[in-house]
Amino acid sequence: MTICVVGLSADREGEEVDAIAAENVGDKVDLKLPENQINYVKEIAAKKKGPLVLVIASGSPVSLEGIEEHCDAILQIWYPGEQGGTAVADILFGDISPSGHLPITFPKNVNQLPPYEDYSMKERTYKYMTKEPMYPFGFGLTYSKTEIVHLKLNAERLKPKETLTATVTVKNTGNYAIDNVIQLYISPINTADGVPFNSLKAFKRVSLQKGETKNIFFSLMPEDLKMINQKGEKVWRKGAYKIIVGNASPGKLAIELGAAIPQEKTIQLK
Repeated sequence: MTICVVGLSADREGEEVDAIAAENVGDKVDLKLPENQINYVKEIAAKKKGPLVLVIASGSPVSLEGIEEHCDAILQIWYPGEQGGTAVADILFGDISPSGHLPITFPKNVNQLPPYEDYSMKERTYKYMTKEPMYPFGFGLTYSKTEIVHLKLNAERLKPKETLTATVTVKNTGNYAIDNVIQLYISPINTADGVPFNSLKAFKRVSLQKGETKNIFFSLMPEDLKMINQKGEKVWRKGAYKIIVGNASPGKLAIELGAAIPQEKTIQLK
């Protein structure tokens, strides 16, 4: 196995006075790694023996176009603290399974981002993005496989003062003990009035031994089911919604990358 460590640092990204080594005084014109690092990865990939694991340290998403296809695994470590090296080593050498999930979307490149001067929400964050990113919000792999099945809701129709409860069965079908983050999203069938395509409403971290199965319970209060209208008001928006439970944000890309197949059911807000 070959381990290749790349990334950025606080003097290359951040506020103007901090990013003293940035080419554009703290601002970015793209999401790429420095060119010498891109070439470094490609040279190592051409000479590697066995799998190539790319370790990325950064405080923001980086574009991996032209790099991803050369790597067998990618570990995003952000900017870890003083025990970060120990944590990374534990993961790389199999003492513990990775369990992180992305708190942001990783675009393929800067062209997938909306214009900075455009204040509309179009294409901003996983909630409004229509383009396929490189890695979706909420995505993260472990050394095992997870199955999510048997989603059950307490009701198919809800009135403004009623609570929604959801239960789902999660099973570790692989050979390693893992942690996973089970996520519940709400997705309106009709998004014509500008509401988000998907909204994360709840999540729970679950620890599973090899072959272990657990039932996970979510409870959403009426306030959790409200949407923000065009006036900035939080309102009970009547209509049909999908309740989706998985371990990444909804979409075929996450499944193609190895996320569990999510479970979904439809409810009506009356």
